[in-house]
Amino acid sequence: MPKNEKSSSTDPEPPEPSTASSEPVRFALYNVQVRDADLRFDDRPAQRVHHVVALQIGLPFLSNLPSHLEATVEPHVAFHYDGAAFDSGAQAVPFAQRRHGELSLRIAELDLAPFAPYVPATLPLRLRSGVFGADLSLRFELPETGEPR
Repeated sequence: MPKNEKSSSTDPEPPEPSTASSEPVRFALYNVQVRDADLRFDDRPAQRVHHVVALQIGLPFLSNLPSHLEATVEPHVAFHYDGAAFDSGAQAVPFAQRRHGELSLRIAELDLAPFAPYVPATLPLRLRSGVFGADLSLRFELPETGEPR
């Protein structure tokens, strides 16, 4: 055999090109939690420090395995941000043919004055003080056929 000719018996065969599957990657997550975390954001250009305390994140279960497609997912996020309480939760069926759910968000007594440096100077208003609160609920549905509601 000439020097520059390669032996096919010792060279590995090139891998076959993979064909893309139309199936999604399957997964299951169980009992994902963050408890009592603290976050501090030091915004030096605005000369503000923002503080998130008592951060709670919970995701008891999330799966797109075929046997779990109709399972209800119930995530929860709660924390205090610069003294204001935030609490959110949801119940959803995100992987079923008829996706649906409900999201709730509660914000209690968020002081708006610390956000004054973030209001663009080009706006025809100046934020001096204010308190924001909300208790929101959102329902959603994506039927098998038709438009989201």
